Amino acid sequence: MDSVLGQEFKHDLMADDELQTLMKAGVHVGHVKSKTHPAMRPFIFATRSNVQIIDVVKTREYLAKAEAFLQSITARGGLVLWAGTRASARVAVTEAAGKTNMPWVSSRWVGGLLTNFKVIAKRIADMEDIEKRTASGDLEKYTKQERARINDEYQSLLKTYNGLRLLKKMPDAVIVIDTTQDKLAVSEARRMRIP
Repeated sequence: MDSVLGQEFKHDLMADDELQTLMKAGVHVGHVKSKTHPAMRPFIFATRSNVQIIDVVKTREYLAKAEAFLQSITARGGLVLWAGTRASARVAVTEAAGKTNMPWVSSRWVGGLLTNFKVIAKRIADMEDIEKRTASGDLEKYTKQERARINDEYQSLLKTYNGLRLLKKMPDAVIVIDTTQDKLAVSEARRMRIP
């Protein structure tokens, strides 16, 4: 770390616990220089061993702006949809959505989730209907084979729509963890003008 950071920057970093936390999390490690997008150049602090070092001070600044934006949405009762289908992001997305009591997608982004919301809302309602019928014992009147078919359908719906139970209306914002992996989520949000 000594070779990467200048002395005065290192001194500022040591004085700020938040910046130290970002550094320990590895937020400062970027891509190989050849993969850097030109729009990211203002956020690059330095290059060491052909790897870009991201400016954590600017990262903190933009994280604070994002936090203020999300707080303004939740303060007025808005919904924020968390999306992260990459295997390494699934647990973090589920936990963050649970802590904030917001809907989430972690298994796969269903095409039309935002652009064809009425159909998706009906599928969520179908899943909840099966749960209610099971709890009330209403499914006991069906044959064993029919109950097995209904259970298979329920398991399929649960896997895909479980995190969307709280999504009773269009979200006010979408947090996408990996815009490359979930480019359909980004595309649908842009199309529906959802930040």
